[in-house]
Amino acid sequence: MKLLHANYLITMDEREPIVREAGILFDDRIIEIGAFDELRRHHPKAHVVRGEGVRVAFPSLINSHTHFEFVATDGGLTWGRFIDWLYSVIAQRERITKAATPTRIKQAARAMVATGTGTALCVSSYGEDLRSLVQTPLRLLFAPEGLGTKPEAIEALKADYHARIDTALALSSRLKPLIAVHSPYAVHPELLDELVAIAHGEGLMMTAHLLESPEERIWLDRAEGAFAKFFADFLGQTKPMMGALEFIRRFKGIKTLFVHATQASEDELALIAAQGGAIVHCPISNRLLGCGRLDLLALRRHHIPWMLGSDGLSSSWSLSLFEQMRAALMMHHDEEASRFAWELLEAATRTPARYMGLDGGVIRPGAVADIAVATIAAEVEPDAVALALITQTERVAEHYIGGVRHA
Repeated sequence: MKLLHANYLITMDEREPIVREAGILFDDRIIEIGAFDELRRHHPKAHVVRGEGVRVAFPSLINSHTHFEFVATDGGLTWGRFIDWLYSVIAQRERITKAATPTRIKQAARAMVATGTGTALCVSSYGEDLRSLVQTPLRLLFAPEGLGTKPEAIEALKADYHARIDTALALSSRLKPLIAVHSPYAVHPELLDELVAIAHGEGLMMTAHLLESPEERIWLDRAEGAFAKFFADFLGQTKPMMGALEFIRRFKGIKTLFVHATQASEDELALIAAQGGAIVHCPISNRLLGCGRLDLLALRRHHIPWMLGSDGLSSSWSLSLFEQMRAALMMHHDEEASRFAWELLEAATRTPARYMGLDGGVIRPGAVADIAVATIAAEVEPDAVALALITQTERVAEHYIGGVRHA
């Protein structure tokens, strides 16, 4: 049993969001929180954990969208416009996939843990990353991704997907499986229907990229623009398989995380809200690929929960959620920084935990002991702690996952 000291404890519990000079008593789960000195008197045999500096404890972060298959991108892709990036991914996919060795994948997962992330939702095109990821400390949500638009390949694609999701389901004691769909432009309706049927049959959540770029918006609406040439050249396809609204409707009755949605219309957001969907925001990726800015005011109007993801190293320089939060602070410059910092922390803790039914995202008695500790330069007013934490944290000082220290 450990007793951890923090100058500030960010609980993410609405009843008492921050505690000064706090103690957290825990083993694999949190037993008690309160004033550190009082807990020490009541539990004299507990192993005390203290450290240097101004310590801020907070729930382990939850990364709601990433791709470990791109950990070996090594700066070789073209950023700036989504379509240029897409061509570069296709040209270099084989090199990148081969370079994503088990060692590189495990290193990336450990780097996530070192920056405060304890849970990650990994979208996987091939499934080669799964065996490596289950050997890391991360709590894993694993989503084999379905994609493909050629009618003659549908049966083979279905069979391949069943094999990949069956592998994930067989490891369900070590992870939480989901069903991933690439996007409305990259999946055949018949394949999508099969994936939805699997989700219904197995009681799984789903996740899908949606309306990420201006190029996708123009293609889905008018069958024009840069995607028109892309699909004609690569697939001999002259029109999209379905529109955005039709795509969203097919997820009815399934809890679904739609990723990006920077180009979503009011009607599309209203449909997502009506179906109980959520949005995952990846600000660095959106900026580097010229995708636009997620409309947070629209999400609030429609009462759509939103959470943070890092995306992969194909479109970001880091898998750290603190980097994503700093990028979001700059991107959403019309938000008051101190208040928005709390909302960003919520998007990386309590919101995804609640939406996905995870045992974490808050620090309170009975919750799993997923706890990170970082240090800030000086004491600040309690309302300013979240902003100080986000702007100053590169790596955490300590990180406990299930009560076991991993950083």
